[in-house]
Amino acid sequence: MDFLEALGHLNFKSSQLINAMKVKSIFLFSILTLIFSVGMGHAAYLNRPELVDFNYANANICEKVSLKIKFDYENFTAGNVFTVEVSSPSGSFSVPTQMIGNLNASGSQQNVFLTVTFPSNILAGNSYRLRVKGSLPLTYSSQLNEYPFTVSKLISTDQNVFPTGFWRGSWYTWTPSTTGVINDANLEDIFNPTNYVGYLTEDTLAFDYNWGGTILAPGTLPDTVNVCGAYRDNFSLRMQRRIYFENGFYIFGGGADDGFRLSIDGGTTWLINDWNDHSYRGSLLNGGCGMPMTAGFRDVVVEFYEHIGEAHFRTIIKKTGDPAQNPISILSPANGATICASSDPIALVGNPPGAYQWSGTGVGAAGWLNPGIGPLGPRIITYQTGFSAFSQNCVKTSTITVNVGAGLSAQFSGLDSVYCSTETTTFPLVPQNPGGSFFGPGVGGTGFQPSLAGPGWHQVAYGLNNPGGCSDTLYKTVHVYAPITPVITPIPSSVCSSGPSIVLSATPPGGVFSGTGIMGSTFNPAGISPGQTTISYTIDQGVCVSSTSVFTTILQTPTATVSIPQANFCFGDDQKFKVLYSPIGGQLTGPGLLNDSLTINGLDIGQYSIQYVATNGICADTAFFIFTINSLADAGFNDLPDTVCVGSPNITLVPNTPGGLFVGQGVMPPNQFVPSILLPDNTYKIEYILTMNTCGNRSEQFVNILSKLKPIVQFPSLKSTYCTSDEAFVPVSQPMGQFYLNGNLVSQINPATLSAGNYVLKSIFQPLSDLECIDSASAIFNLTIIDNPKPDLGLDFEIESGVEVSLNPKITGTWAWTTSENGTELPPNVPANFKPQNDVTVSVLAKDPTGTCSGSDEVKITLIHNLVFPNLFTPNGDSFNQEWRILGAVQDLNVLIYDRWGTEIYSGTSQGELAWDGSGAEKSGVYFYLVENPKSGKKWNGWLMVAQ
Repeated sequence: MDFLEALGHLNFKSSQLINAMKVKSIFLFSILTLIFSVGMGHAAYLNRPELVDFNYANANICEKVSLKIKFDYENFTAGNVFTVEVSSPSGSFSVPTQMIGNLNASGSQQNVFLTVTFPSNILAGNSYRLRVKGSLPLTYSSQLNEYPFTVSKLISTDQNVFPTGFWRGSWYTWTPSTTGVINDANLEDIFNPTNYVGYLTEDTLAFDYNWGGTILAPGTLPDTVNVCGAYRDNFSLRMQRRIYFENGFYIFGGGADDGFRLSIDGGTTWLINDWNDHSYRGSLLNGGCGMPMTAGFRDVVVEFYEHIGEAHFRTIIKKTGDPAQNPISILSPANGATICASSDPIALVGNPPGAYQWSGTGVGAAGWLNPGIGPLGPRIITYQTGFSAFSQNCVKTSTITVNVGAGLSAQFSGLDSVYCSTETTTFPLVPQNPGGSFFGPGVGGTGFQPSLAGPGWHQVAYGLNNPGGCSDTLYKTVHVYAPITPVITPIPSSVCSSGPSIVLSATPPGGVFSGTGIMGSTFNPAGISPGQTTISYTIDQGVCVSSTSVFTTILQTPTATVSIPQANFCFGDDQKFKVLYSPIGGQLTGPGLLNDSLTINGLDIGQYSIQYVATNGICADTAFFIFTINSLADAGFNDLPDTVCVGSPNITLVPNTPGGLFVGQGVMPPNQFVPSILLPDNTYKIEYILTMNTCGNRSEQFVNILSKLKPIVQFPSLKSTYCTSDEAFVPVSQPMGQFYLNGNLVSQINPATLSAGNYVLKSIFQPLSDLECIDSASAIFNLTIIDNPKPDLGLDFEIESGVEVSLNPKITGTWAWTTSENGTELPPNVPANFKPQNDVTVSVLAKDPTGTCSGSDEVKITLIHNLVFPNLFTPNGDSFNQEWRILGAVQDLNVLIYDRWGTEIYSGTSQGELAWDGSGAEKSGVYFYLVENPKSGKKWNGWLMVAQ
């Protein structure tokens, strides 16, 4: 530590320095004191917001990410709220959007952080900007954030959604030339190499999980934090597509920088699962020899894993021949064969078959030679099985040479691809170039007759010999179908006209049923005349149409009827009735029957059915007759009590079943019982008479007329005096009634809400109903409410050491003091005057003049000790005397620093004793300070030296 640094720990009082600066110091302090006294009248200010994690060009921010904003603010008043506004996607603030999140702060501060999030209605787009907004006073940041940014949105297809119409990755997609399911994995765009080779340089994917290495994550785990633009360098890319595979052998393989796997069952199991961290490597199933596949659809899934760095990936799916056959060979055309350039494409045949790995001039990978593509002369044709990649090789190759020469084409027309074997017409065949001959099954001269060729697949050819030995023969395949005789599923030989509909079926399916009563494939016999009817079935089998028929007989169903003279009876009736039915000879059944006679007596209340079945031996019809046994009328009634007070209001008599008649003393229409016209202490009978459905009944009830009793109301638990601090209570009287306090209806009394004084509480008892023979009654109770004293010692405060304190509770009545300072006793009933020696808490307990109710208050007094202001510090980075500290300072003193010309260079608040770290001081020299305690209003000023 040098001399100046050591000196900075003391009050630097060099007389020479003081004399040198005296005149200017007096002038500057006068200016500073004036500035401070007018409240620092600077305008509010916000600097440009800074995006802490995204402060760079072309930032892409997910809608779900929290944004941390850094800014400075100055001169905002109490109650101010800072918020952040985001522009439209074009960068305009004409209609800004409020971000979620705010900060309540006032005054001035640097390096403030505010965390906000996007609202749910934020739109995807670019050129977004941000600004900070203060509310008191309304102020916007001086500039916008430094770089515009892009907002990306989460879409449903980014979360493990794999349509079958195309391969899809989390962000890497393409639309294939063939949409939907790939029905032929050999010929369609599955072999387009651009679909399977990729190179990623930006890791912004929706999935982030590691299925390889040492961390095994479950299945497909969405990255819910960065789902619309991850800023991490671990991710998996998954793609899926439904493909139809033919029978045969298929090569499966692929690779990636850190991991690759492939499944043909949607990801349940994996054919290839190859993890190799930080090294581009791939795998071929079975070393590139392939595996056998049965025909059918497969859900092919490929996944690539990347663990930090740029990501290469590749997928291989190819059909090949049986790898067990070696050597392979080309069966057709023969080695050295001459082929005319004008010939149609020729199917190439290899052994083993099935590999779509042909090559050569004019040769397609699927195995066709187009002699018209390429020059005349020798052509090399290559056939290959297996695959070679990633240092794995199962390739087997065979080659031949054919000679392509000039000549006329053997093309011809007039032959369709399909016929029916019943067709006897001869179809003419027309050659493009005459001079040759037609041959093959069903061929006669220049025509083709399907019936002669017979059912099956046939080759019809035209051969043409050209001068120079370039002969051409064209084969065309034709399929002659044999008609299939349809068979209708057997149906009954006879059906009743009233029978249910019959669902028809036939083999082969897909044809059309016809006939009377047929709709679609349903036969309904209803409405068809008796006798034989025909059901026909016709089916179109491509070029062959066939039909067949079956027969059934419609039998007429007889019509049955049954009835009795009436349908309603009373319970207990003693009657018998003759049952009428037709036609004669059927069967009659039902309750209460004896032969054809029905007896009502003995049957319970309810509904019954009589059934009559008529038949002609095969078809039957059933008729029903429904009758009802009714109960006796319910003559009961209610709402008439056993006892009624004399003079009670009229009572409405309510019957269980309306429509009857009430009779008896005191009964007046309509259905009213009038107690006021009856004598007390007597019993009366009321009757109700009712007849329904010819079934009558009656009921009766007795009622007593009584005189009323007069109760006495008392208050068993109320006090005559309550304090305003007492808890609310529910008043109680015997008997319980409704309560009125000074004439106002109350359910409870809360002394805290009442003014001090006298109150009258009245209880009014009313019987629950006029049917109770009890009269109403009331009584009053006098209450007194006394205010609790409310002593007020004011707010907690600070004083300097040695200052006398005077405390007055500001009440009438009596009070007593208590204090937390040992040795200090304060006399009761007079203001407290004393000098605190330490921080102290003083409490007062007061009572009202009657001594019934009390109240209390307390105040905390904090002593402020004298402050010491050093005159020198050395912020030169040597770790000694780096800060200006006010010895004995309290938290949050306001500190202002000025240079010798009166310019403010620092404004802040003390952090304990730490007041200033030298920021703003451009060089060594003398500066001036102004310090204020905002709580007491006390101010200190002086000078200090900064030595850099």
